[in-house]
Amino acid sequence: MTPDLNSTNVLTGIERQAETDPDHQALVSDAIVMTYAELWQKVCCHAAKLGQLGLQPGERLALTMENRTDHLVWALAVIKAGACLIPLPPDATSSETEDYLRCSAAQGLLDLDQGNANLTLVSEVEDPLTETRFATLSSPPAIIRPTSGTTGAQKGVLLSHASVAGRIACANSVLGIGPDDIVLWTLPCAYHLAVSIFLYLNYGATILLAKDQSPDTLLELASIWPVTTLFTVPHGSIGFWLQMLQTVISLICAGPFLQGFFFQDLLPWRLKSASGIRSARHMVS
Repeated sequence: MTPDLNSTNVLTGIERQAETDPDHQALVSDAIVMTYAELWQKVCCHAAKLGQLGLQPGERLALTMENRTDHLVWALAVIKAGACLIPLPPDATSSETEDYLRCSAAQGLLDLDQGNANLTLVSEVEDPLTETRFATLSSPPAIIRPTSGTTGAQKGVLLSHASVAGRIACANSVLGIGPDDIVLWTLPCAYHLAVSIFLYLNYGATILLAKDQSPDTLLELASIWPVTTLFTVPHGSIGFWLQMLQTVISLICAGPFLQGFFFQDLLPWRLKSASGIRSARHMVS
């Protein structure tokens, strides 16, 4: 079922998946298999917990995100609670984390310690533009995405619910992700949450969270699950890809990595671009 992305909340599609196909697998990580019903129940429960901890709607809350089911659940719960999520990369140094918090004008930091959530208020950095940016949004804020700073000073890119929903709809008009898709995920969730993770869950796909990008890990997952979509940075040998791509019909990565990549000579792929995501779609006869 196509989600109603005209809603003012980007989680509406996930909630609908939980209602219409509750037993369908949503997230898989190690030995954990979480259905859409279980995912939504946990998101709602965690959102209520955040409210009890003092989180207020509209507040900007940072969360260090590893590629784990519990971290994704808490990230969705922050948004469910009406707050604005600031996803932080787990490999950031203390100095980099401080920069992320500064450029995003974070008001709180959510620390996950063995499943327990601790909410800490941080000293909000004076940023006169932050409230102005919030005031001009056409819908409530969903995510603040810190930039890498490679082209200058780091900035917090503010994305409203409407903006994320629009990106999701645009991207999937090209990618065509649906409930039959099983997505093998290898890249950091913190960098690709707004479009990719939200897209897959809103359209009912199953996401396999790989613990690393090693060929052995990916081949093991592919031997258990009939992977249809691979979200990664192309790497490894030709032999690895010949094994890996037996069931995969879509290869997706952020950036221009696919251009000229050697597997284009091995299989009849064609390149597509979807909202900044580079996709190679296998043309199945």
